[in-house]
Amino acid sequence: MAITAPTATAVRTSATPVISRVTSVDVMRGLAMVLMAIDHVRVYSGVPAGGPTPGVFFTRWVTHFCAPAFVFLAGTSAFLHGRKLGDPHKLANYLVARGVVLVLLELTVIRVAWTFNGDPRAWNGVFGLGFLNTTKYPASLQFLLMTLGPIIALLPLASLRSPASLRAAGWQVERTRAAFMEMLAVFGRVPLFYYLLRIPAIHAAALVVSLVREGRVNAWLFENHPMLNPPPPQGYTWSLSLLYLVFVIVVAALYVPCRWFAGVKARHRDGLLQYL
Repeated sequence: MAITAPTATAVRTSATPVISRVTSVDVMRGLAMVLMAIDHVRVYSGVPAGGPTPGVFFTRWVTHFCAPAFVFLAGTSAFLHGRKLGDPHKLANYLVARGVVLVLLELTVIRVAWTFNGDPRAWNGVFGLGFLNTTKYPASLQFLLMTLGPIIALLPLASLRSPASLRAAGWQVERTRAAFMEMLAVFGRVPLFYYLLRIPAIHAAALVVSLVREGRVNAWLFENHPMLNPPPPQGYTWSLSLLYLVFVIVVAALYVPCRWFAGVKARHRDGLLQYL
């Protein structure tokens, strides 16, 4: 069954009717994946998960949009995939198989990639933004409103076609916006592939940074894991500018393989590739 939407990108095969991807879902999922990389770079940077300064606080706070967005869009994608399959039993089998693949990857590839071997802390700043320090574990109503509200509001804008107001601003603005949305959509089309590449890429980048800064690879980088994160060694912690520089470099570097794999996956929609 075809899925039609104003923000859809069609994929045509010889044996099936036109099957459309909802581009706004891909863009928002890609945005969540990109933001998630900030927090994963932070794990290796020694910067705390939130802190007393606005920069450290918002470095952690902005990544809180990732988990609610990804869960919300995962449910949306499951619904759309079920419409495409047209059979609840086929959808159930696909979701179970996908879940098994994710568990196996977590216990093998991802666990090795982290080591190669919660809420932000309150910021009592002068701008009165303490209301942003909501409860994430378990997720409070305020946390869900703070994160899911903007995500749902941005969905209509997350398309490759810009609103009339942006088109009126000039072709250069339109071209820049379209290129940015297409970049996010690429990551959103292959989120698991991007995730599997991102952690070892960030870890490898952290090893390079350590080698350049200290003349050696710090052993702490082989003990680090976001769930069991020991304090960084004395004097190791990166500046926020270095953290964001590494983040931009890693995301830019991963765009090429993700774009390649998105093309491969679009041409071969059956077999093991459908689970990646």
